[in-house]
Amino acid sequence: MTKSSKRIRYNVLDFNAIPYTEFLSSEKPEELILAILGNFLEKPAEEIAELILQSINSLKIRNEIKLKAVKQLEVLSGLRNLQTIIVELIPKIMALDYDIRKDLRYQQGLEQGEKIGEKIGEKKGLKEKQDKVIIALIKKGKLSRIEIAEVTEVTLDYVNDLAKTIGL
Repeated sequence: MTKSSKRIRYNVLDFNAIPYTEFLSSEKPEELILAILGNFLEKPAEEIAELILQSINSLKIRNEIKLKAVKQLEVLSGLRNLQTIIVELIPKIMALDYDIRKDLRYQQGLEQGEKIGEKIGEKKGLKEKQDKVIIALIKKGKLSRIEIAEVTEVTLDYVNDLAKTIGL
């Protein structure tokens, strides 16, 4: 080992080896939510999630801090595929005013959904235009259906199906 290299030592902590009760007894919301990563001691995940939310709810802290803890719990619960359970339990246990529309992930999902919707709309618009061109070519009768299919880069069956829709 050279003089410039250093050894770094650290201990790895396996949260799943720690009983959830160790975290659940905390009065600090930051510690309490870690119970979702602990060992459930063969108890159902729904039961543990309910206990965590009840514990957060019973803390004598401002609602803003409770809301922050619930958001953090929701993220951590995703690490154990328990996010759906948490999301379903929140309104049953807590009366928090949580506007999902202000959530960053919601906004990102909405933005991505809008982009996908725009692309789908563009494709649909192009398809409608293409169908109009094909129908016009069929009505004109100057090209065979095979030629129309080749020119518009669709199958002959597609051209024939469009022809049927207009009664030809």
